[in-house]
Amino acid sequence: MPRYPHDQREQTRGRIVAAAAQASLEGGLGSVSVQSVMQRAGLTHGGFYAHFESREALLQEALQSAARRKLDALLAHAQIQPNPLEAFVRGYLSRLHRDDPAGGCLLPGLSAEGARAGDELRDVLDSSFQVFCEAVAVLGPWLSAAQVQTLVSSMVGAVMLSRTLSDRAQSDALLLNVRQTLLALVLPPEHTG
Repeated sequence: MPRYPHDQREQTRGRIVAAAAQASLEGGLGSVSVQSVMQRAGLTHGGFYAHFESREALLQEALQSAARRKLDALLAHAQIQPNPLEAFVRGYLSRLHRDDPAGGCLLPGLSAEGARAGDELRDVLDSSFQVFCEAVAVLGPWLSAAQVQTLVSSMVGAVMLSRTLSDRAQSDALLLNVRQTLLALVLPPEHTG
């Protein structure tokens, strides 16, 4: 009888979580079914319940994972720059982020759906927003809590709207204008000018 690696169960669970996260960000929460996620992960439908008790439990874990992964990537890049907050804002309000909803922040992609979702999924979005604000507060310790929330909300909204505009030039201009305006408002005086 073949022996399986000790961590195979964890690896399989990770594949399912990654598949659900990608499907959620690509097509929205409504597009995620147990069957489609398992197929995307290269597994059979029957194995799902060995890992998760429900679709909602999977979505909670998948969205938490996706939110943390994108935030960690943005922070890792920003923290090695001369002005981390500026780098973070520029990275978030970029064409690259706009054009990669499946690899991007879940807040622009799923916030509208979150208003209609169950409490568990709304809790994930709420938690993601809070963690995002905490990260921005670390990058900009001179900002008040209200300024941090305004900055985060503006960035999320700008990416969300930039993805809906069919005219790419208008979408690019929106990102540029919001980026320049926010940076002028939030950077300390020695960094503006």
